[in-house]
Amino acid sequence: MLTTKLSSRGQLVIPKQMRDAHQWSENTMFTVSEHADGILLAPIAARQKTQPLSALVGALPQPRRKLSTRELCAPVADYAATTTRD
Repeated sequence: MLTTKLSSRGQLVIPKQMRDAHQWSENTMFTVSEHADGILLAPIAARQKTQPLSALVGALPQPRRKLSTRELCAPVADYAATTTRD
């Protein structure tokens, strides 16, 4: 059985052996729920890690010709014209 203690700031340290076994790292989020015997900490499933935008550079095929600003903005303008704001 592993033990830990509550700090003066109300913090608990989860022993490294347990963090490693569960692959919990810094900033892992937990829910805290109260039970008759104490509390239960349960990790919140992390979102799938996303790649930085720089990883997308070159991912799409390049147009055969350079597009004007008007051509690039046309899909957004079309969408804006067809949607209504509440």
